Amino acid sequence: MKKRLSVIIPMYNARPYIKRCIDSILNQGFEGLEIIVVDDGSTDGASSVIQGYGDERIRLVSQEKKGVSAARNAGLDIAQGTYVVFADADDYLLDGSLKAMYGTISAQDVELAVFGYINEKNGAFYKKQYAGLQVMERESAFVQLFRNPAFRGVLWNKIFIRDIIEEAQIRFPVEYTHGEDLIFVTRYLKQCSNICVNPRLVYMYAENPDSLCRQMYHKNEFNGKYLVLYDAEKVVFSCIAQESRPVLEAFDLKHVETCIDILNRLAHFKLYNHEKAGAVASDVKSHAVQYLSAQDQHPRKTVNIISILLICLSPRLFMRVYHRVKTLAWNLGFRSRA
Repeated sequence: MKKRLSVIIPMYNARPYIKRCIDSILNQGFEGLEIIVVDDGSTDGASSVIQGYGDERIRLVSQEKKGVSAARNAGLDIAQGTYVVFADADDYLLDGSLKAMYGTISAQDVELAVFGYINEKNGAFYKKQYAGLQVMERESAFVQLFRNPAFRGVLWNKIFIRDIIEEAQIRFPVEYTHGEDLIFVTRYLKQCSNICVNPRLVYMYAENPDSLCRQMYHKNEFNGKYLVLYDAEKVVFSCIAQESRPVLEAFDLKHVETCIDILNRLAHFKLYNHEKAGAVASDVKSHAVQYLSAQDQHPRKTVNIISILLICLSPRLFMRVYHRVKTLAWNLGFRSRA
């Protein structure tokens, strides 16, 4: 049977979660499916879980640890499906997701379809979805990519056309440990004319406290790999530099928020004099007036405005204030919402 859909899953030491992920895909009852699991040097025996299925729809690729981008690229290199969906090993798909995703992109005259998802965080569940089905042109989609959390620069709430990926030779940049998904989505979106957004919830994004991103705060030492996101967004900008003014303005707003978050993370570890802090703060200052005057309704807009004003006054002062406020909040048991 012709492969209609390829689901690509990078896996590294995901033994506690991978069965839940695989089962959620197999239980969809979707015909013409292939699941490509790329084991990126796991040491916990996760591959044995995959081998235990004995299911011809599952293809296991093993490689030395090269990172999530290389793992996804390995999956793309052997994928045979007309469409491609990505999943993370510690997450899972909701019932009926694949049929909804396939049905939407095959019925609509679009090159990309985006769906709703649920973010599970600290025992709470947050739905991120559009109000209704809508088809938009590329400019609007780019604005949504940078400003709407229901769209986001992630992979797992989207279904891609494999021929577009191959014809444009789109792959994940292996040199980036963060932001590689945003770069991929941006490069793909540049090949699109029409994009469909569908409020159907298809994916459960379960934040694992032991994942790399969560370790940025929860571990006792700073993980400098997160700073790669700053450079990754520079790559994104180079991709969209010729796009319309609304797209560039939307990106600038997102970049300001990324820079604030980077300064937050540096402040968390009292890295007030970090070599990257000056350039990051400078980017915030250069777009401060634009952000303060924007009509954008970001959920943390008020907090961001206060942050920008403090950064413009003194980046070091901002970082010290942030550290004290964050420490107090954590001591009182508060955690950020999704």
